[in-house]
Amino acid sequence: MRGLAEAGVRDVVISPGSRSTPFVLAAASVESMREHVVVDERSAAFFALGQARLTGRPSLLICTSGTAAAHYYPAVIEAAQDCIPLLVLSADRPTDLHGCAAPQTVDQLKLYGAYAKRFVEIGEARDDARALRALRREAASAVASTLGPGGGCVHLNARARKPLEPSAGEVTKVAGWSPRLSVGRSVVDADVVRELVGVFQEARRPMIVAGPAALAAGEYAEVVGELSELTGAGLLVDATSQIRFGAAWDRGLRLDHFDLVLGSAVGREELRPDLILQVGRPPTSSAWLRLVAQAPDVRHIVLAAGGWPDAESTARWVIRADVGLTLTALRDAIAGEMEIAGDERWRKRLQGAIELTRVAVMDEVCRDDAAGMSELAAVHVAVESLPDGANLIVGNSLPIRHVDALVPADARSLKVFSQRGANGIDGLVSGAAGVASLSSAPSMLILGDISLLHDIGGLAATRSLSGALIIIALNNGGGRIFEQLPVASRPELAGAMPLFTTPQECDFSGAAALYGLPFHRVTSAGQLRDTLDEVIPGGGVHLLEVVVSPGSAREGTARLVDRVAAELSRR
Repeated sequence: MRGLAEAGVRDVVISPGSRSTPFVLAAASVESMREHVVVDERSAAFFALGQARLTGRPSLLICTSGTAAAHYYPAVIEAAQDCIPLLVLSADRPTDLHGCAAPQTVDQLKLYGAYAKRFVEIGEARDDARALRALRREAASAVASTLGPGGGCVHLNARARKPLEPSAGEVTKVAGWSPRLSVGRSVVDADVVRELVGVFQEARRPMIVAGPAALAAGEYAEVVGELSELTGAGLLVDATSQIRFGAAWDRGLRLDHFDLVLGSAVGREELRPDLILQVGRPPTSSAWLRLVAQAPDVRHIVLAAGGWPDAESTARWVIRADVGLTLTALRDAIAGEMEIAGDERWRKRLQGAIELTRVAVMDEVCRDDAAGMSELAAVHVAVESLPDGANLIVGNSLPIRHVDALVPADARSLKVFSQRGANGIDGLVSGAAGVASLSSAPSMLILGDISLLHDIGGLAATRSLSGALIIIALNNGGGRIFEQLPVASRPELAGAMPLFTTPQECDFSGAAALYGLPFHRVTSAGQLRDTLDEVIPGGGVHLLEVVVSPGSAREGTARLVDRVAAELSRR
């Protein structure tokens, strides 16, 4: 355990059990490690993922033998898909207890299959110097593997034989150090940079787009803005890209509400590019996917640290390299030898789209809706209430799309967290608790009512938090994203829609009471604004049930797309 600490592990997330006793006690004996107890293993794993998203280093999960480690599986998948560092230490029984009906014993070898970046069978403890030195080597190697190219989960399986408690005898001493492994950044290929410069020189209507990314992506936000200015490229950055908010918020031709523009055929044709440089993952926007799918002749280049982030298979060139270093080299090369010679008319159309969408969005979120508070207004008010430096955790389905489409760039250095690896609604509350557990800044989670019910047990993980965490549950009467999918447009299927929206009609005040959390139910934008102005500075964990009109997301989004398309057509 000390070897893991020396390799950089600072946080240990523990779920109770007997077979894990020696490992839990070992972690508790290391002064530099912080213990976090989360009873449910599924919640614990997403809690650890939340911590890793904030810190960029793996937290250690410890569980007992049997089915306990299986509950980590969804988070392990998310770690693999989203390249998040994670360490799992599953306690196991000795080999002689397997296959003989011994209690709480299952085959844990390579439990996570291909979703674990690496599996290490530690075996039973041996009290000799050589074995202990090897154990420290494995600890350093495991941590390095979670941080190497691609990130992900390393699964350590350790067998323990009774007695599980420490003995009073002598313990073998080993040298007080662990091996060190450095992972360097990749070198930029000068030929690649020169070719990229040539591509931009030929382009008349270039676009730079950026999708969901880790916090580290904020390091090259300024460079992306400068590239937009140098090349005349339109800048389409996802709200979760770490590039929309902060010091570089006003650099470049930023079309913050691009999902609304590209949501119509008119918008996709008006702003059709001839070059796309995609930085990292593709944006969340479904309208963006329609654009690239309908324009296979557009030169589409992907720059990413790893993988093949090209869901529509339209990329002509995938560059695997350190993103920040490559963008910086490209910026420097273009600044020295390139003049903008693009399509001035196209840039004016882009600038016009930027201005009209800003006005349209503000009109929509300020709209007086007689049917009740609109979902779009609720999200806008919530994000606008956050102070500089706050953590914004956005749930999947509708919330992430609302934030992306509605919230413009500004100078606040918001850290935006999203779960876009497998795009599921698993463990959203637990993940937010993990972020808040290691941050002194206020944190806000925005999620839907079904997502909250899916991780209602995650509220238990919030009780030990010392910082502020505001959980905003948008209660729109079920999973309303299905109202925006093709199934909802079929009149003969109208009666089947409850099978998709699955309204539950739960009283969330009872859940808050169960876990001892302050509860607020709000039904208007003004009431929401006043409540947030009160609870955010006060700190603590608060559960806000924000009751919104069930169909307001679909209706409001349709109004915005139609209005933007109409105004573009008139220009």
